[in-house]
Amino acid sequence: MQQLKTDARFCHVCGQPIPAVSAHAAEPIVLAPKRPRRLSAWWLLPLPLVGVMALVLLAWEPARSRVADLLAGIRPAATAPASREPDTSARAASGDATKGPTQGVSVAPTETPAASPTVAVPPSATPQPSVTSLPTATPPPTATLVPTATPFTAVTKPEIVHTGSLGLIAFYSERDGNAEIYIMDANGGNQRRLTSDPASDLYPALSPDGRRIAFVSQRDGNSEIYLVDSDGSDLVRITNDAAEDRLPVWSPDGKRIAFSSDRSGNANLYVMDANGQNLVQLTSGPERDGHPTWSPDGARLAFNTGDEPASWEIETISAADGARRRLTENGVIDWSPNWATNGSKILFLSRRSTQNAIYVVAPYGGEERKVFDGLESIWGAVWSPDGQHIAFTSNESGRDEIYVIRSDGSDLRQLTSEGGAYPSWR
Repeated sequence: MQQLKTDARFCHVCGQPIPAVSAHAAEPIVLAPKRPRRLSAWWLLPLPLVGVMALVLLAWEPARSRVADLLAGIRPAATAPASREPDTSARAASGDATKGPTQGVSVAPTETPAASPTVAVPPSATPQPSVTSLPTATPPPTATLVPTATPFTAVTKPEIVHTGSLGLIAFYSERDGNAEIYIMDANGGNQRRLTSDPASDLYPALSPDGRRIAFVSQRDGNSEIYLVDSDGSDLVRITNDAAEDRLPVWSPDGKRIAFSSDRSGNANLYVMDANGQNLVQLTSGPERDGHPTWSPDGARLAFNTGDEPASWEIETISAADGARRRLTENGVIDWSPNWATNGSKILFLSRRSTQNAIYVVAPYGGEERKVFDGLESIWGAVWSPDGQHIAFTSNESGRDEIYVIRSDGSDLRQLTSEGGAYPSWR
């Protein structure tokens, strides 16, 4: 094949090089001299027609290319099918690396119609289903019996779960015709029922982390202690005795529960692991002991004790050795103590006049200070987690409702309006 000249041009339509005229083109034929003759006028007539044809051939691109190929001694190449170039481009664009090289390989045409162009989607563009991580339930702390008093600095408290900005309050209410356990935000909002049983569910106590509630129910024929999650799930009974088990309260680390029971023939205080195991009797004697509350370090409990309710006084007892200390001595009914979370004071209820009032006293006794007595029949008073408020029950409206005041007795507010009693605040 004739080598193209370096100054060969390219077609502006197909982009192919246009070969230049070969240097080895046929030599012009030299005619032998003839004798001169006289030209006639008819010889000049075809010249204009030849000129016109030459101009047409030079102006027509296909003809010009063909003439150039003929002059170069090259056979014209077969015209490729119009569909071949798009097919090659599509294959290159799709990144098809499984095909081998095609140079020098003659591919026979097939009758298969051309497939519609397919857009290759990279694997990362494939939409994936949205996966939502379900919350993982946190198991309750493992119950471990602590044989001796644990120093305050060594007590590990579980993480507090507060739905509202001030925490959660559990309580019981008969608003649906039967005493059931309810829970609400500490501002009185988002009230919801957690239990539903024909028997009475009473005296709820929120765990320190707010995830579990201990309460008393008579659904098995007598008062037993049950646990339920703060969303109403996972109900379980942790005591099983023919005696009456009442007034459960959690230790600060959430590992133990203290309660009052008459299983020894008289109301005494008991302590057990949070799963109901390792029961220990803490008090004994002829007095009736009730309403236990833990000190923040878990070393002592405050409670009311006396032969009769009219003679109840407030005492504390060591959880390790049972050593007791009397805090009040009034000859009137002092009961239902609740230890502040900072350990600085204990509130309790007392009837020293015509109606109940809320008092506070130091953990080692001393001056007793009245905080509030502005409503009828106050009972079930507890501190807020930060010690800045006190929640309690009163039937001032003719029905038990839950109210809240500041720790100095000011700013009285009503939290429930459909019935509520015995708040537990975490």
